[in-house]
Amino acid sequence: MEILTKQFILDKPESITTEYIEDFIKKSGYTPLRWAIVKSENNKLTVDTVVILD
Repeated sequence: MEILTKQFILDKPESITTEYIEDFIKKSGYTPLRWAIVKSENNKLTVDTVVILD
């Protein structure tokens, strides 16, 4: 198990939900511990995360 910091850029949905962001992180192969939206522009979200890589 390794703990990492990662930044993800997601397409901005009509409704931003916890499930949308966490599912994106999980589909990328990581387990999210913490995350925060740090930027929103041009229909993109920038999310800073702390994740576990199994």
